[in-house]
Amino acid sequence: MRAAHCRCFSLCGRDDVAAFMDDLPAQVTDPHGLWAGYLRVVYRGLPPLPFDLRRLNFFYHRDGRSWPAHVEWPMVQCVGRRAAKPRSLPACAVDVCERWRKPAAERVAVPLARRSFAHVIFPASNHSLDGSVGTAVYERPRWDHLGNGSCPGSRGGGRNRCRATEEQLVHWSNALLGHATQPSYTWVEVARMDERVHLGGLQRKRHGHGREGADGYGCWFYAARGSGIFLELRRTAILHNGALSSSEAGLLRAPNPNGSNTAALRSRYLLDFAGTPREAWPHQALAHGFASVQNQFKHNGADAKDPFGEVVSLAPSCVAARLSNQSIGPELRTCPHALGLRTGWAHDRPCACDESKASLMCL
Repeated sequence: MRAAHCRCFSLCGRDDVAAFMDDLPAQVTDPHGLWAGYLRVVYRGLPPLPFDLRRLNFFYHRDGRSWPAHVEWPMVQCVGRRAAKPRSLPACAVDVCERWRKPAAERVAVPLARRSFAHVIFPASNHSLDGSVGTAVYERPRWDHLGNGSCPGSRGGGRNRCRATEEQLVHWSNALLGHATQPSYTWVEVARMDERVHLGGLQRKRHGHGREGADGYGCWFYAARGSGIFLELRRTAILHNGALSSSEAGLLRAPNPNGSNTAALRSRYLLDFAGTPREAWPHQALAHGFASVQNQFKHNGADAKDPFGEVVSLAPSCVAARLSNQSIGPELRTCPHALGLRTGWAHDRPCACDESKASLMCL
């Protein structure tokens, strides 16, 4: 059976994600191999080899519209609004799937039993229409990576609080899948959904208007190595956990090019125009002259449901002042056009984004 008409992998549920990550080969070395074909589609050409697949936390699904028909990729789409499940396709023959998996000898070399993953399907609440586009995977930190238990390399401790600095927590978490950060003035791979689809109930509370793209809140993305969609960071701030005020205190220690006093911004949350609490740290970062923020964890912890890595652009088009409930300019949807998103391994091609899609894709 042709791989286009059967499935080897799914990234629709927790067990599917764990199995796929366990099967993932360490490196791509053959320029004519199956994985090289996948990478050519994602990056509009073959990246330098050897290529480490283990650094990727975003993988596309094979859909019937955008994925090239001649390129094999047995990753099934997800469907269903409440509980995502694989689209109905027969399983591929064992020998077809084995070609994609890492060698049998490697499957016991790096066990994933102690690793735990959360995932986000794109788009999150629209699977029943055109099916899903891809899945982003984020590794949950173990206690010894959190700073809430014993520090890496320390003995004993159990859940004794680790006296770690923000810099140490960032350093430890860079080793976790989906949480690696990039230095200033580089490009980072991202994914994004139309917030109106992702947060429909929340939008109704805000009279139909999203909070993105105005009042210093920024344009929000998921950290997604493997999307092939690049955002320029410019001067960037890095947080370990944006849900904690300690991270915001770290921002306030950063040099302020304008020399203004931002002590009044120490609160964890601000209120948006509808009176809904929102995160304060994008506003704080903007006040300190940063153009972006990389937040390693929306929430962290061994049991966190949403340990997602986030990237927030603070470009002028993302932080303009909102004049009133009725005068907010165009709604920010799937494509933040003014940000100059790029594609290609060397981020040397413009990203032509289709605003009608619920997930960010470069056509």
